[in-house]
Formats: sequence, structure tokens, C-alpha cells
Amino acid sequence: TAVNDDTITQNNIIEVTLDNVPNPIDVTCIDIPSTSRLVNKTRKRIHEPLRQSTLNYLEEKHQREQATLNKQLIIEENRLEIENKRLKLDTEKFEFEKKQKSELLELEITERKERLRLEVREKEERLNFENKEREERLKLKVEKLKIASQQQTLLQLMLEQLNKK
Repeated sequence: TAVNDDTITQNNIIEVTLDNVPNPIDVTCIDIPSTSRLVNKTRKRIHEPLRQSTLNYLEEKHQREQATLNKQLIIEENRLEIENKRLKLDTEKFEFEKKQKSELLELEITERKERLRLEVREKEERLNFENKEREERLKLKVEKLKIASQQQTLLQLMLEQLNKK
């Protein structure tokens, strides 16, 4: 039977779609030019599920890849945030230790200064005490010498008086 471009019978449709096409995937590989609208529509219908499933697969693959990338970005952000917090804690710890060492050093310096002041005061008091003791000893010696000189003059006077008698 001759087939017009515009008129196709029901038998021809069945022949095209069922008898000649055992597997729709095989049909997708065959590209036979046709001028018949119905054949072209049938061919489009056969290709459409494959195209749609491929597009769906690609879209799902893209979504999975995007989800994976998003998760990786979130993980990286969390890692950076944790790293930032760790650095802040390390900085705070360093500042605290520095402040503690500084305060400890200031306390040691203050204690040393106070000890030195006490030592200087003790030395001054000891020197003053020793000087006073020396002065008193010297005064006693001077007194003893005065007394000895007075005794000597008395003895000389007594000796002179004895010599005169």
C-alpha cells in the first residue's frame, strides 16, 4: 500500500510501532529520515522517555554532586570555625599566661625590693647600734683615762706631799 505524507492507516501505525520496533532502545539508535508526521511523532515518543530519563539522571547526578559539594563546604566552614576558635583560645591562653607571668614577676620584684629595704634598714640599724656601742666604749675609755689621769695627778700630789714632809 502506498502511504501519503498526510494519511496513514491504523495498520501502518501498528506496523511501525510494534512489528518493526522490537526494543525502543534499538530504535533510538536508528535514525531513518521520514516525511510522515505520525512516524516522526512516534519516533519522538520513543526517544522522549530515554531523553527524559537521561535528563533526570543528569539532574539527579548534578544535585548529588551539589549536595556533596555543599556538605564539603559546610565541613570546611566548620573546620575553619573550629580552627579559629582554637586560635582564639590559644591567644587567650597565651595572654593569660603572659599576664600571670607579668604579675608574678611584678610580685617577685616587689618582694625583692621589700627584702632589700628590710636588709638595708637592718644594716643601718645594726651600724647605728655598733656606732653607739663604739661611742659608749670610747666614752668609757675617755672616762677611764680621765680617772686614770686624775689618779695619777693625785698620786703625784701625794708623792710630792710625801716628799715635802
